[in-house]
Amino acid sequence: MSRRLLIGNLSLETEEASLQSLFSRAGSVLAVEMVCDPATGRKKGFAFVEMSTRTEALRAIKQLEGSEVNGRSITINQSEPRQEKNGLSFFARLLKFPHG
Repeated sequence: MSRRLLIGNLSLETEEASLQSLFSRAGSVLAVEMVCDPATGRKKGFAFVEMSTRTEALRAIKQLEGSEVNGRSITINQSEPRQEKNGLSFFARLLKFPHG
């Protein structure tokens, strides 16, 4: 179980501060990261919230799943750790070919 949570179905008006406030009900929040399109800077409607312990992350899922934020019912899932890409293209990783 990860301490990092993926929060989905967010309104584009949602701010990091409102997620910080909501998730602090379940425990200590280490970080909130709104995901934005790198080209436009526009929010994508999901965010990552990192809790200080796995227990707090589980508590946040149980207590806050389906909560309404800016008129939308949020979803909360455990975030999988990022996989190292090693400079390979998507297809090379898919087929496990070496790059070059």
